[in-house]
Amino acid sequence: MILRICLILFLGFCLQTPVLAKDFSQLYDEKTLRQAAKSYGPNLQGMFQEDFLGRLTQQERHAAPEIRFETPLIGAGRSLFEYYTFIDRQRIVIPILSVKFLDDLSITYAYMERFNCNREMFFHYLIKLLRDKSYPLTPPRAALGIPSNALEDAFVDDVSQKMLKSTIFFLLGHEYGHVMYRHRGYEQISKAEAQRQESQSDDFALDVMRRIGVDPMGLALFFATASAQEAVPERFGSQTAFDQNIRRTSTHPLSGNRLRNISRYMRKHAAAFARLQPDQPAYITAIQLLAGEIDKTGSSLSDGEFRKFMYDRALQTSTRQLQMACD
Repeated sequence: MILRICLILFLGFCLQTPVLAKDFSQLYDEKTLRQAAKSYGPNLQGMFQEDFLGRLTQQERHAAPEIRFETPLIGAGRSLFEYYTFIDRQRIVIPILSVKFLDDLSITYAYMERFNCNREMFFHYLIKLLRDKSYPLTPPRAALGIPSNALEDAFVDDVSQKMLKSTIFFLLGHEYGHVMYRHRGYEQISKAEAQRQESQSDDFALDVMRRIGVDPMGLALFFATASAQEAVPERFGSQTAFDQNIRRTSTHPLSGNRLRNISRYMRKHAAAFARLQPDQPAYITAIQLLAGEIDKTGSSLSDGEFRKFMYDRALQTSTRQLQMACD
C-alpha cells in the first residue's frame, strides 16, 4: 500500500513511502529539530542560492524565475524521505526532519567505515526502522551505538559532510528539474511516463553536479537507504512478475536501476568531476573506483534473492546486536 498525500502538481521522492503504523516525525523531538533548523536552515539556503542557482545557465534559471526553497521542520507526509516540488508554485521543499536523518545516517556510516564496524548492521537497522512495525523509533546514532563525539574524528567529519552535501545537491537538482521541465503530476500520466520524468530529473541533477564539480559520493548510501522501503521481488513469485508490477504501479524507477545509471554517468564524466581537484589523475581514478562500488550496490539492490536475504536477516536482528555493531 502506497502513501499518496500528493496533489496533481506535487512531485517528489516521498511518493513511494510505504504506510507503516509509525509517525516518523517523532524520531526526533521538537527541540532537537528546532536546534537542527538553526544550523541547517542558513546553510541549505546558502547552498541553494549561491552554489546551486548561481551555477545554472541563464536558460535554466529563466525556466523557474520564481523558484523558492522551503525547509519546514516536518513535511506533509511526516516521513523521513520527503523531498518534493510544487510545480505550479515553483516551490522546492526539503523538511529539516529529512535533512537531520540524512546527516545522522552519513555520520553513522562514515564512523562505521572508519572504525571497521559491522556495516551489515547499518542496513539491518534501516530495514527494521522502515519496515518492522514492532521496532521502536530510534535515531541512527543511538541505534548503532555511535558516540556523541564521533565528529571529532577528522575522517568521520570530512566524509559525512561530503556525503550529505552531495546528496542535498542531487535532491535540489532533481526537484529543480521537475520545475524546469514542467513535468506533469503523476495522476495525469502513465507510470511509464512518470518514471521517464524521474530519470530526466536525475540526469539533470547529475549534470549540474558535474558542472559544479561535486561528485555523487553520497548517492549510494541515499538510494540504498531508500531501497529499504521498496517491495521485495521474492513476494511476487518471479523477477519477471516483479518487473511487470513495477512498470505497472510505480512512479519511480527502482533504486538499483538509478544507481547503475549514476555509475555510468560518473564513468563517462570522471574527468569533469575531477577538473577542480589539485591531483586530477588521482581523483579520476578515485571517481572510477567509486563508480564501480555504486554499480555493485545497484546490482545488489536489484538482486531479488539478496534483497530477501537481507530483509529476513534484518528482522531477526535484535536491538542489542545493532548497538554492538562497533564493539
